[in-house]
Amino acid sequence: MGRPSKTIRKKQIDLLYRQLPTSLLTTAILSICLFFLLHGFPDQQALLCWLLLMMSVLLYRTCSFFFYNKSNKSNSVSGNRAELLFNIGAALTGMTWGLLACWIYPMTINVGARQLILIVLVGIAGGSIATLSYQKLPVILFVTLTLLPITFGLYQTPDSQNMAIGIALTIYTFFLLRSARTLQHNHEQLLVLEEMAVTREKLLRQSQHQAEAASRSKSEFLANMSHEIRTPMNAIIGMTRLVQETELDPLQKKYVGRIATSSAMLLDLLNGILDFSKIEAGQLILEEQPFLLETVLDNVYSTMIGLAGEKKLALLIDRDEEVPEAFVGDSVRLGQILVNLVGNAIKFTDQGEISIHVSRCGTPSSGEKTRLLFTVSDTGIGIPEEKKRHLFGSFQQADSSISRRYGGTGLGLAISRQLVQLMGGEISLKSTEGIGSTFSFTIALPACAREEVQQRCLLDETSRPRVTGLAVLLVEDNAANRELGTIILESSGQKVQVAEHGLQALELLCEFSFGVILMDVQMPEMDGITATRIIRAVEEDRPVDIRLSGQLLTQLRKQIGGGHIPIIALTAHAMDSDRQRCLDAGMDEYLTKPFQPEQVVAALQKFSKTKPMDSPLAVAEPMSPTIDTPGMDSDLGSRVRAHLRATYKLQAEQVDQLLVTSARSLSDHLAKASAALAAEDTELLRAAAHGLKGNLLNLGLVEYAETAAEIEQYAQNGEARSCRRRLISLQTALAELSG
Repeated sequence: MGRPSKTIRKKQIDLLYRQLPTSLLTTAILSICLFFLLHGFPDQQALLCWLLLMMSVLLYRTCSFFFYNKSNKSNSVSGNRAELLFNIGAALTGMTWGLLACWIYPMTINVGARQLILIVLVGIAGGSIATLSYQKLPVILFVTLTLLPITFGLYQTPDSQNMAIGIALTIYTFFLLRSARTLQHNHEQLLVLEEMAVTREKLLRQSQHQAEAASRSKSEFLANMSHEIRTPMNAIIGMTRLVQETELDPLQKKYVGRIATSSAMLLDLLNGILDFSKIEAGQLILEEQPFLLETVLDNVYSTMIGLAGEKKLALLIDRDEEVPEAFVGDSVRLGQILVNLVGNAIKFTDQGEISIHVSRCGTPSSGEKTRLLFTVSDTGIGIPEEKKRHLFGSFQQADSSISRRYGGTGLGLAISRQLVQLMGGEISLKSTEGIGSTFSFTIALPACAREEVQQRCLLDETSRPRVTGLAVLLVEDNAANRELGTIILESSGQKVQVAEHGLQALELLCEFSFGVILMDVQMPEMDGITATRIIRAVEEDRPVDIRLSGQLLTQLRKQIGGGHIPIIALTAHAMDSDRQRCLDAGMDEYLTKPFQPEQVVAALQKFSKTKPMDSPLAVAEPMSPTIDTPGMDSDLGSRVRAHLRATYKLQAEQVDQLLVTSARSLSDHLAKASAALAAEDTELLRAAAHGLKGNLLNLGLVEYAETAAEIEQYAQNGEARSCRRRLISLQTALAELSG
């Protein structure tokens, strides 16, 4: 083995110094005992001098020990210096014992005393192996300096007995040093292994941090993907529905139907990826609500019968009589498993039938959950034996050619397996190639009475009165979003007050009392998360960690202290991590943009206890219902009008009012974007593009919103020059709206 590393040498020195107190104490006791045992020694003065010399050496080594401990704590001593001090001490101790052999031993006449000295020297040399063998040099110095003097002395006498003792001591010294070397090698190996274990632990910890960072990056990617794909997809699906409600010839209906089907498939794919991510991250929580099994099976049938009918397949559902009618669990996720399995069966079956069978596994005892067995069978292409074990993996299909022929990502079965496991069951497969496949899964659910489900449904209906007269504070920095939100809220009978950012919302809270707050998350001046934290801190009488004026804080504590105003987040992100960030800040509910009127009303229903304002709302000056808006009779203007009327159920006057606000907001954001681009201010450019994107999504102009999103992304990456062409195209396309 080569020279040990610096870290190992430091540990070796540390071990030597740890053993030093025991060694010093043993040496001191042995020296004193030896002094008293040799009371008949003819030259007591020489013996006393030897004892004082030994005590001096021990004092030196004691001082070096305390010096090492003190310096080690402050890291002020080098390893070489500490090693040198120790080696000097070991050598001095060995020389002092050797002096006993070459000075005191020859003057001793008594045979018993000589044997005592010999035994002490042999014992002290052997005992040093345990405390000095962490390094090679200290043990060599001590053993040789202790035993060699007496060995040489014995060789110089003509007595054959002494010669024999000298030879024995020589052999003893040799084996002692060899044993010390072996022991030192073993100690060094252990230290190397310990160092490797520490290094591996650090690498594992580093790998864990990297894995956690990768997981966070994946979550952020999925959040961005959800935001960027879900928004235009909702617009595509919504616009397709509007087109389907118009008069179309058969060929147009066919094309629009295919658009609707493809859009739904793409949205299902997105939801599947998000579901898979939630399950993988442990963020999916199963609900525990009473439900009718018959209702779940009926929903599966009504969902899948259309697809089965297109391929002229029979879809059969059978439930054994002993299966209870009602259970407590997550009916939505159970339906999702069945839809995935039936959808798979339909996809890979060209003729014949697909059947669903539900049976009970055994008879549960009183209070036990009922174990149900679901089987989904088909008469499709079957699955080869060697492909079965990979089938439930993520993004796996039986063969790459299957993906090309039948489509799909291979996520459905992976999600189904994980959902079944979350429900405490297992999923399995039996298949014969060319004959068909049978997927079976078991889940354990507590049964309940049918009346419990009916009572639950009745409770849901009676606990949701129509919301009216609720005092709502709408906090939104985008003027068009404020206008649209106000129209939606007022149309549902609410009293609305608006704020452009979080700080303005806090000021309004000092003057008015609100039943609920709709809070945008991303705003200038003060964002929604910060404003919510301040509100919750004031309500709960906690210190506010944001700098605010003393007067504002005093008014806030007086107005909202001790209460709890429901706050609903408004954001374009749809991941659980974004939702959790809002909930952690103290928000009560979460809505994704662009939201539908029924979503807003449903959220308000949770906080429908009306709380009227303490003082009258400041009413903005009414706008004239007759507005001359340039370009509104053009195709783009007509398209925006149709979108606003159909999506938000607005009257003509409300459409005109919203268009004027939107035109003003678009013009303002375009001007800010142009100025920011000229100054190469990427932060201002990003904020302006973000505002443009929100406006255009509300107007239904998804393709232009995508261009604004690209500008926002480029600006966020600091690539201002890449935004110029896109901004010019937006200005040209939106000239008739923003002019």
